[in-house]
Amino acid sequence: MARPPRWQSTLDASAEEACLAVRLYNDSAESRSFEGFVIHMHLAWLYLLHAEFLRDGVDYRYWDLQRKNRLLKIDGEAKRWELEVASNSVVYGSGGHVAVNVATVTV
Repeated sequence: MARPPRWQSTLDASAEEACLAVRLYNDSAESRSFEGFVIHMHLAWLYLLHAEFLRDGVDYRYWDLQRKNRLLKIDGEAKRWELEVASNSVVYGSGGHVAVNVATVTV
């Protein structure tokens, strides 16, 4: 059996976050369901965009401008684009449908 693509796990995590967001939103007994919805949809969009960047070979990491060939790191992990930067990237454009959809979730 073929090995799944590198981006598949990130895409699966995105779908899981979106399902959790909808489940929280629809559960009226859950306290703070709207806040949970916004947080998990934020993560779902972020994971989805990162999966697309991985699939398309787009480098979505921050590079250190002071020292060449060095990544900016946070707690030992490479710093990656935030949701706003990813949705407004050159790939999608700031007025594209992705940026508009993300803006409605992260108001």
